[in-house]
Amino acid sequence: MATPQTHLYDTALLDRFARVTPQTRLLDLGYYDPAGALWAAEHGAAVTALRPSIDLIVELDLAARHRRVRVDARLATSLGSSDWGSFDAAFLIAPFFLGNTPVRNAIDLVSQALTPAGTLLYQAHRRHGADTFMKYARERFERVDQVGIGTHQCRLYQATGPIPATASAATTDPIEHVLTVRQTSIRLQLGAGVFGARGIDPGTTFLLQTAEIPAGVSVLDLGCGAGAIGIHLASEDRRRRVVMTDVSQAAVELASANAARNNLDRVRVLVSDGFAAIARERFEVILSNLPAHRGPVDDPSLAEGLIRDAAAHLNEDGNAWFVVNRSRGIELPAARAFRHVEIAAQNARYKVVRCASPRPTRSTRHG
Repeated sequence: MATPQTHLYDTALLDRFARVTPQTRLLDLGYYDPAGALWAAEHGAAVTALRPSIDLIVELDLAARHRRVRVDARLATSLGSSDWGSFDAAFLIAPFFLGNTPVRNAIDLVSQALTPAGTLLYQAHRRHGADTFMKYARERFERVDQVGIGTHQCRLYQATGPIPATASAATTDPIEHVLTVRQTSIRLQLGAGVFGARGIDPGTTFLLQTAEIPAGVSVLDLGCGAGAIGIHLASEDRRRRVVMTDVSQAAVELASANAARNNLDRVRVLVSDGFAAIARERFEVILSNLPAHRGPVDDPSLAEGLIRDAAAHLNEDGNAWFVVNRSRGIELPAARAFRHVEIAAQNARYKVVRCASPRPTRSTRHG
């Protein structure tokens, strides 16, 4: 069965240039696209696929079962030193939508994971990520070549001769970021594959500067990423009962570490797809830097669904605060879920929308 074309991988390029056998041990970093891992598995390779969240692992596992192939899908943080130098080949799809840092980190990881004779095939989509890849790949591989151009200007690159990481690079400490709002400062470390990997997102800072949060209330940081919102609010008033959730296991681990870094032991950090893990809980305040994309794809329905579900988990006298790009029109879907919707603040890039008085859901209407 042929692997279908997807919005990221051009599998015709893999058909032309990738060479795998049943003896090939292949590492796939396909992020949101399962096609590369499925293609390699269908061609007999032993595939280990790294993904940034549990839901993407489940999605890939279901796709592999449907095609009756085996893929060892793992969280991106689970590749250990015992795996270094053990892979014959690697596929990497351009994670351009996450920024430059994940590209560099992925190339570093692959260069350590490959055997000395191993090969990396990297696909950049519509020119995105190509220059960044060439820059970083030439630091970690002896030879880097463009080998093909596919549909929609997809470009396939091949890197060979991985250069082992130096001891100094392996021991470099992560950069610590400091966020100060209303005279409260917190310390955060950021991570590849987690929202805001290149620096604390200015939309998050704008939300914290705008939102008026009472003392001692219950707070939900929805889609917490590295935890900037929840950790700041918990540090500002330690009587607040703060819960932070994210669909990404990597984000939850990072946010938990950041909470400990700021000496917060009462903050709960949970893996949750939306409100799934806190379905029976309600909060006095909900805050979110709403997502605009599902992977690289612009998907307004994702934010709209979170707004709708937030209304069902907000106390009657509570407030929900959302920050989005100024061009995003979330006011109409917000008005369907809340009786009161207002733009609390806006600047050249962002707007903060405050929502109050949640409308009754079907379940509450019927008791």
